[in-house]
Amino acid sequence: MHPIRDLLHGLYEMRPMTVWILVGFSMGLGLVGAQVTTPWLLALFSVFWGATVLAILLVVARSLVERGSHHGPRRVAH
Repeated sequence: MHPIRDLLHGLYEMRPMTVWILVGFSMGLGLVGAQVTTPWLLALFSVFWGATVLAILLVVARSLVERGSHHGPRRVAH
């Protein structure tokens, strides 16, 4: 019922393997993009590269949040 919440939940649940596949495609598009001068194609590649960077940041952020939640609350040092 809430498409934005569903989208954010889907992004949060993204598997690291999906990110590796995106990185592989981005590397291939980078090799093609270096040889292409068509502006609309370069814009399409830029959108894909931006989505890949966003996916990497989301997976790293999720791993940091999950790593911090396993240790429990910290005690105050006296």
